[in-house]
Amino acid sequence: MTHLIPPPLREAPCFSSQIHCVALAVPDELDSLEALRRQLCYQERRYWDAPIHEVMAAIRRGEVRHTRILGRQGGENKLVRGFYTEFFARLKGAQTTPGANQTLFIEKFAVGTKYDATLFADTTLGNEIYRATPAELYEDGVSTFYATTYLKKTEGNPTGNTTVSSSTTTVITVASATGFVVDGRIQVETANNTYNCTVSAISGADLTVTDITGGSLSGAGAFDAGDIPQSGDTVKALHSEAACFLGGATTSSANTGTMMNRKRIEQLKDSSISLLYDYILACASLD
Repeated sequence: MTHLIPPPLREAPCFSSQIHCVALAVPDELDSLEALRRQLCYQERRYWDAPIHEVMAAIRRGEVRHTRILGRQGGENKLVRGFYTEFFARLKGAQTTPGANQTLFIEKFAVGTKYDATLFADTTLGNEIYRATPAELYEDGVSTFYATTYLKKTEGNPTGNTTVSSSTTTVITVASATGFVVDGRIQVETANNTYNCTVSAISGADLTVTDITGGSLSGAGAFDAGDIPQSGDTVKALHSEAACFLGGATTSSANTGTMMNRKRIEQLKDSSISLLYDYILACASLD
């Protein structure tokens, strides 16, 4: 008797999305995508006529002379309810001509400073500070779409950089609390270590911090007694959230349009750093 072996089950296609960020040290004269592209073409003949996505890939690899990669981060993020609402409206043919918010074109990429948990019901960032039109929209012709945004040294810098006046193991008194928000992530640079912390409360110039990572700490509620921040130590607000906004209602104003996704991040951004943000959407796993 012949036994037929059923074919293996295939996983159903699914949407998967990520936001990746590459931090760059770039000379002032090269601090734009066009300047980086010119430098790459000057030093490598093969990039003279290359499509922009290949040039972007070379920049991400750190191939542009006189620049260096400071760090990378990224990972899965949530596609949120607003995106699905508009997407399904299009699929149902709800209107012959799509309404403004049913336009699925990605208009803006945005960052903020609030490190809230991301929820499916989210419609806005917690504290958006900067948005820009993606510099490149590219799809590989198979299953993956990229929206890339370049932030120059002068762009997207949080306003909260300050210094420590005094500190305990859980409360940092700063010269100015302007620009810091509750649930935002901050970076504190002591003589021995660099720490990332969550601001759990703000009272005048006092920042209460928790979930401290860095040095020997991992999610600690307090600084090590031997490494409490001292007067003059630097305190910087971090990029703590990012998202794409789509639809015809999207403008340059914060949180306008339909938010497609939201991602918690911990990315330092100041006037010494340029950032290359990639939003990646695929109909397969990105793992």
